[in-house]
Amino acid sequence: MSDGDTIEYIYKETCSKLTTETLAENGWVSPNAQSRLVVNTDETAGGRGNYVYFNANTDTRNVKVTFPENMELTEDYILEMDFGLASGGGGSEFTVLTSDTVVKSNSAVTGDYLLQFKAPGKSNSGTTSMVWNVNGSETDTVTFTQRGTNPIWAHLKMTVHMDGDIDVVVTENDEEIYSNVLKAVNPDNLSAVGFNFNGVKAYGKCQFDNIKVYAASELPK
Repeated sequence: MSDGDTIEYIYKETCSKLTTETLAENGWVSPNAQSRLVVNTDETAGGRGNYVYFNANTDTRNVKVTFPENMELTEDYILEMDFGLASGGGGSEFTVLTSDTVVKSNSAVTGDYLLQFKAPGKSNSGTTSMVWNVNGSETDTVTFTQRGTNPIWAHLKMTVHMDGDIDVVVTENDEEIYSNVLKAVNPDNLSAVGFNFNGVKAYGKCQFDNIKVYAASELPK
């Protein structure tokens, strides 16, 4: 957002003040692999500055991000983030969590969730794109660009309606690569409590920046 941004955010993390050493205390945790979860800095011309990066390397490992417990999501809201995913050995998954999602260390999640991308395919040095299944469907898919085994930046915008509809839009380089209205797995639990990446060996990778949660009513009509 620009300096003239007037949105009142429920949660906002631009990663500008995060360091590798302060990730855990700010809700970014990787059980058994915290040392692989780091803050990188893109200092190229027009670069994004700080962002969070994780490489599962030769293991299957999770990254879980927990939002503040005092977040109140009682009306339609929007969750946005810049992110990049690389599938690794296949089966890696990214999930937006509710309080009913069960996140076990170093394995796929179970239970309810708001949104999930899961890659059935394996990435390698020649991979240029990877299909990810959306919310467990084999026909509803999104194709993310990869550079070999490395992720490429994309942008997620999901609007969660209290009636159970979830509008999901994904873009790469400002071009829409996915748009759909999904039905919540559990319409009685629509509050996001964080997100999780399960990176499958070798080498599931992810990167995140500019995470924002705000009421849909904050946008101009």
